[in-house]
Amino acid sequence: KALDGEILRYIEVKSVSGAWNRTFAVLSRAQFEKARELGDLFWLYVVERALGDDFVVHRIPNPVLRANKFMFDDGWHAIAESNSAERTDQSQ
Repeated sequence: KALDGEILRYIEVKSVSGAWNRTFAVLSRAQFEKARELGDLFWLYVVERALGDDFVVHRIPNPVLRANKFMFDDGWHAIAESNSAERTDQSQ
């Protein structure tokens, strides 16, 4: 907050215990929606090597505009259409 009480930025912090090179900083749907709503006021901070003395904080303004991937985990199985039923029908 600024001295006058104005909010300068909203910060979401994610951390990784090691190097941030083959892992992801994941925003939940609610966090992503809030980031989209807030635009330039929303910042994502990723703390690399969070458990060590040599940690590094990467600050990303408005990550929604900079996202290069949208990941879908195995939780999507519950609503995904699958061709397994088609294979069963064809084998009969």
